[in-house]
Amino acid sequence: MTQRINYIDRMKGFAILMVVLAHVILFSFDMSDSLIFKFCASFEMPLFMFVSGFVAFIPGEIGGAALTKLRHRFISYVCPAFAVAYILALYKFLILDVLDKSLIDTLIGGLWYLKALAIFVCLQVIIMKSRKLLLELLVIVIAECLFLIGWKMNPFLHQLFCLEHCFFFYPFFMFGYYFRKYKLVDALKSRNWLFSLSVIGFICLLNSNFEVHALTFLSERIVRPVFAILAITYLFASREEQNSKLEQWFNNIGKKTLDIYIYHGTFILGTFSIFNFKFVKYNELMKANPISYLLLALLITLFLVYATIAIGNLVRKSQILGKIIYGK
Repeated sequence: MTQRINYIDRMKGFAILMVVLAHVILFSFDMSDSLIFKFCASFEMPLFMFVSGFVAFIPGEIGGAALTKLRHRFISYVCPAFAVAYILALYKFLILDVLDKSLIDTLIGGLWYLKALAIFVCLQVIIMKSRKLLLELLVIVIAECLFLIGWKMNPFLHQLFCLEHCFFFYPFFMFGYYFRKYKLVDALKSRNWLFSLSVIGFICLLNSNFEVHALTFLSERIVRPVFAILAITYLFASREEQNSKLEQWFNNIGKKTLDIYIYHGTFILGTFSIFNFKFVKYNELMKANPISYLLLALLITLFLVYATIAIGNLVRKSQILGKIIYGK
């Protein structure tokens, strides 16, 4: 049985909470311009991809056991990516009576994060076989070029394989992969100055705007998320031996990230009328006091977290549903 790393489970728990909170503010509140959303969106998916890459690393040369593990991972990503999307599309059609482009998008798009991970697993097989860092970096560069070409040249392939997301987040996945491979967590923990620099850099870039588009892209897509990842990794890794109530809670949530991710969208998007809180956007009192709508968003987030965990536990009790949705 694979030994779990406490601080990684805690980071996964923190990351999935930021993902759900961002989705609540974006889709339920329709407040993409709020500072809280900008804060969450500035690092939540890069952090999630970093942690995914970290746990994806398999030590040693590729062999039968490693290939079996990668095959199981691929199936566990592909099955929920499409199964849950099809169930959501069926719900939209039969219950909500939706018959428009959004229904087709749901069928084709699926759950992009899991589809991206399935693609990254396939690339991991090639990378593990290459054995040399330069060849691995060449594979990464070629993959990034193919993601970019597919995204810009073929809209159907772009939507089917989520190529835009693959292009932007594959570097963070591999960042986490190499962070574990080369044991960089210990190096990070011994360099407090890097933690300080990351915190200051992230704060400075959080709401900054540059006249040059290239600088804005570099800041928002690369530098700022890297600062956040380094700071958060330092914080959680340096407290590996600590076990506060909050850290225990993050740990427990981190072990259920798959269920939280695949089902929370069903609540926010599928049962949209229930979680439609757009009145918050037009309430001057709440807009003037971000703490008020943050508290409401946190309450909804906590409800979604526990509801989705309960759904996941229920689904796993059925062998048929478990096979369809989780591939096992």
